[in-house]
Amino acid sequence: MANSGQAELIVSTIAVVLDPPVPPSPTSFRGDGLEAILRRPLNILPGPEGPIITSSREQVEVQLSPNKIDVRESSGDAAQAKSKIPRIIHGFLAILPAVEIQSYGINFILETNMERPHEWLGNNLLNPGLASEFETPLFSNLVTLLLDRPPKIWTVRFEDQPGDRLVVNFNSSEITGELPDQEKLGHEIGEQYEALNKFLSQIGL
Repeated sequence: MANSGQAELIVSTIAVVLDPPVPPSPTSFRGDGLEAILRRPLNILPGPEGPIITSSREQVEVQLSPNKIDVRESSGDAAQAKSKIPRIIHGFLAILPAVEIQSYGINFILETNMERPHEWLGNNLLNPGLASEFETPLFSNLVTLLLDRPPKIWTVRFEDQPGDRLVVNFNSSEITGELPDQEKLGHEIGEQYEALNKFLSQIGL
């Protein structure tokens, strides 16, 4: 089960949960206010729960729903995510009606090439005592870990994907009524990314 190297960052996300819900309207996010947040050209399309706004130059997608703002940065560069996401999320909060924040989460999706990821998951993340008890190797296509890292709660999902790929979906969430300012939020994105990479190194990724 050879691992080809460190897991590669694919997408960085921050999601902010709002209260009370604010039904988003595409017409509310046009003109100078929106263009002050995201660089042209912009594309606004209807999504399942609200508008989806994309900026190809920023490599950013913003998904709006009645109770959440979700900002996704797809450059694969943690430094760019630290710089762009806090500015954009605070920009959208500034043009919304008065709302309170219930919680926010920092998300990363990473991917690495690996021979037989299901074997690696069974050998490294499942209880080895089970293999001994049943006298058979353990395999898994999906493992989810919940880790208490006060004040954060980590959810780390490992998934075997076709083509000998292992995808890691990481969420670090915090229940709080306040979102850090842009500088602190950018620093926190960097801290969480470094902590995730340290954790993955500890388990052999």
